[in-house]
Amino acid sequence: MRRKSLLAGAIALALAATGISINAQSASAAGTTITIWHNLGTTQNAEAVKALTSAYTKANPSVTFKLVDQ
Repeated sequence: MRRKSLLAGAIALALAATGISINAQSASAAGTTITIWHNLGTTQNAEAVKALTSAYTKANPSVTFKLVDQ
């Protein structure tokens, strides 16, 4: 569980560091797709990222994620 918390924190920090902002007023009716290029390495890390992106999409239905393994 600690590893997932660390991964979640690292992802949040990375997103904050890149300056990503989503303006709800400018979002298109079709929604927004965010592509994340990753090299997660382990199945556990991949499952954690999928869980995080699924939870975000559930809370923000107009946003979807495309996870691309490098």
